Amino acid sequence: MELELFSITVLGGSRCGKTTLINAFVNNSCPTVLEETESAQLYYKTLNVTSKGGDAAAPPQPAMVEIEDTYAASKSDGLDEYDQPRKIDTFLRMDRAVHTDGEAVELLQGYEIPEVSEYRPLSPRRMAFMLVFDCTSQLSLKEAQDLHSAMRMDIDASTRPVVCLVANCLDADATDGEQRRLAQRYAKDSNISYFELSAYDLKKVKQLFRSVLSEIYAKEDLWRPTQHRRKAFSRVEDIDKNEFDNENNREAQKKAEEEEFTRLSREAAEAAQENKVRMAHAAEAAEERRRQAVEEEKRQALEAHSEEDQVPYEPQIRATAVATPAPTSTGSSGPRLHWSQASLASTSQTPPPLPPPSSPPGANTQTTSEDRFGLSRWLPASFFA
Repeated sequence: MELELFSITVLGGSRCGKTTLINAFVNNSCPTVLEETESAQLYYKTLNVTSKGGDAAAPPQPAMVEIEDTYAASKSDGLDEYDQPRKIDTFLRMDRAVHTDGEAVELLQGYEIPEVSEYRPLSPRRMAFMLVFDCTSQLSLKEAQDLHSAMRMDIDASTRPVVCLVANCLDADATDGEQRRLAQRYAKDSNISYFELSAYDLKKVKQLFRSVLSEIYAKEDLWRPTQHRRKAFSRVEDIDKNEFDNENNREAQKKAEEEEFTRLSREAAEAAQENKVRMAHAAEAAEERRRQAVEEEKRQALEAHSEEDQVPYEPQIRATAVATPAPTSTGSSGPRLHWSQASLASTSQTPPPLPPPSSPPGANTQTTSEDRFGLSRWLPASFFA
């Protein structure tokens, strides 16, 4: 795949962190000694540029980014190190002098190395502008707004440069964020992108540049103009291939880490859900056992209470006299009298009356005055003598 050239110009007031922001992206570090930029400088970095929103139809585009660092917008005195008068309006123009007379050339081939005294960017036009301001300074925000007002934006939308407002020095903002709210409102009214970051802490720096590059990639007329199109250098390995591969490896590693984190999070959530269901089942089983134990205890209590209330059955005994004839033997005469016990089913039941005995042979049928109980019918007369 061909390597294309993208261009970004960074503008802003004095000491707003433009150079720190660029170094944080290109070199992944910040200068230890901060000096005010006196002349414009160029930085380069190769990477893969993806379309905005991750459109699957647009594959990643290998590109080399040319970043233009400028001096403070308020500087308008003297000459820079290239013996050119300092004038910030020079960096607000989209087109610039083309050193190839409009002919297509291969990137970094057939292009003479510029002298130290020359300022010769590779890109034929500016494609994006970053308006940086210190979010702790009201004056810095006003300088960024003035730069945006000075831009010529009455051009076709397809070739209109990408513009964004960047609130830097977020780590040093001890205010209530009033300047950031004003900047955000201004960006919304002006229909430009707005970002907040801390270049010193390297926070959200890559996100800013990748977002701007994605917007450039979406406007093909910006980086592939018909009259000044340059042939891309097809041999990527000859242009800082190691850095290019390292960037791809870092992206692949980051993607793998994100996928691993997502997988572990999903597994943890599933395990937590399973544990929750298992605990719910255990609680239901414990509740069922408790309910059964309570029912069994109630049943045993009812049985014990029923046994206490039940009156035990005691059969009542009644004695009845039964006369049975006995054979007469020497020294005795008449029937014998014996007693038998009969079990009554209830107290209300009365035994049947004894049948009147028939007088046995030889029995005394006379009643004497002593026979008050009518025993003469059963006993011999000698008993009463």
